[in-house]
Amino acid sequence: MGYTPQEFRDAALSRVDLDETDYIETRELDKMAEDSFVELHDLLIRVFEDDFDTRVASFETVVDERSYLVPTDCWRLVRVGLIMPNGEEVPLERFNRSAGIVPARSYSWGHQTVPRYSLDFKGAGTTSIIFNCRPAAVVTINLHYIPVATRMRDGAEGSTVEIAYAPVVESNDTLVVPADVDFIDAELWGGGAGAGGNDGVALGGDGGGGAYVSATIPVVPGETLTIRTGGGGDAGGGSTATGADAGGEGGGFSAIFRGAVVTQTAVLLLAAGGGGGGGATATQDGGDGAPGGALTGLPGETPVGGAEGGSGGTQLAGGEGGNATAGGDGTSGTALQGGAGGLTGAAEGGGGSGLSLYGGDGAHGSAANGGGGGAGGGYFGGGGGEGGSAGPGAGGGSGSSFGPSNSYMDQGTGVTPPKTESDVYLRHGLSSTRGYGGVNQTNGSLGLSVVRYVTGRVELPLYGYDEYPLLDVLIKICGKEGSDPSVFLAQKAGIEERIKNRAGPKDRGQPEYLADIRSLEDGGDLVGDPGFWDT
Repeated sequence: MGYTPQEFRDAALSRVDLDETDYIETRELDKMAEDSFVELHDLLIRVFEDDFDTRVASFETVVDERSYLVPTDCWRLVRVGLIMPNGEEVPLERFNRSAGIVPARSYSWGHQTVPRYSLDFKGAGTTSIIFNCRPAAVVTINLHYIPVATRMRDGAEGSTVEIAYAPVVESNDTLVVPADVDFIDAELWGGGAGAGGNDGVALGGDGGGGAYVSATIPVVPGETLTIRTGGGGDAGGGSTATGADAGGEGGGFSAIFRGAVVTQTAVLLLAAGGGGGGGATATQDGGDGAPGGALTGLPGETPVGGAEGGSGGTQLAGGEGGNATAGGDGTSGTALQGGAGGLTGAAEGGGGSGLSLYGGDGAHGSAANGGGGGAGGGYFGGGGGEGGSAGPGAGGGSGSSFGPSNSYMDQGTGVTPPKTESDVYLRHGLSSTRGYGGVNQTNGSLGLSVVRYVTGRVELPLYGYDEYPLLDVLIKICGKEGSDPSVFLAQKAGIEERIKNRAGPKDRGQPEYLADIRSLEDGGDLVGDPGFWDT
């Protein structure tokens, strides 16, 4: 979880074998540390560019021109958005009030013109943002900004709180972050997918197990997090009258969202669901669904008969539905949603019920055609399996998972989710086999979401790179002491290289969840950042 301020001081002094009372004052050490935090922030911003965490302040404009103070912890304004009636946020443009220049572009708000905004820069706590709305309207505005750093502040060791979200049906729960909590540890297992329907001696394809993701996530005290535990996909129903069977439903994702609205842009951490199994025919087994993916989802199985398995979701797009033969095409996945399995001919048998919401529906079987398996939900959902053409249905692809750069992801194997041997899973998931895919025409099982945090303990915002600022402080101490810092310099360079190497696979524009990233100088003046105006 990182250091408390005193642990950070102790670690620095012990590494250079110094006694704080004999050599260096706490105030001096704290200044070294804060400078190192700023250096880490600057490195991360250079590497990840727009991939960083932002805070949100909301305002309501109630007159044709209204001024609000920019939050005192604002370091850089990232964007300003208007909440539309359908919940969508659209960006607002800035105009120069002093020059009287108003951009031509605008959005429709009923009979109103969407407000634009300007800035009156005077420093932290005194900079105003001015909304221009003519005629007057009552609208909600979100101000997205990067916060300043939390200073070194002392805290106790605290006590650990562990909350398991293991509902009997798929659900959204909320967690209000306690006042003294800056980070949470989270472990998520996605929902398992349903097996395809059997027919006589032939078996429907197995449903894929859910993915596993864990991470340490910076949070803001008092904010609301939405914890979603993914549902298990329903199995495909048998169709004894026609000799064909339905595909299983894809598993739902498990995720943590910032705020109360479940949208892709609010995702902090997400474990993908597995893909549903394809339906059998009287003589041929259906294709297996894919287990939930890590950064990239996996393809569903293409069974004997040629129907194509759906592909996996990525960090940028949903997986494509299977479409290689004359069978019914599976649909492609989208943001958070898995695609539906393909159907050939008139509907018979029972497909997935859709109760897992974000896993795709399995297709109904027909005549001599097995239905395609529904895809797993994810950051981007997988593609649905193709329905058989005089043959069994293909397995659904799995969704992709998502997390910050310090996250661990595992896609598991077949119907079995990863990390079932862990203490956390044994405490909360074993009794109901959480995250498993269905076999032999059975449903997949729900996922599992576990959150831990330490209350009463104040930690430093080190973004998962605890060693970087510590090594930087050690180098500064060696410089003051006159000793050789070469070992620390080499270690610091290694961490910097690791940070740069991690930038490649990230989705540009999606958050890397950095928080509390620059100190304010004494007196409350905003640290000069020329990018403040570059919204």
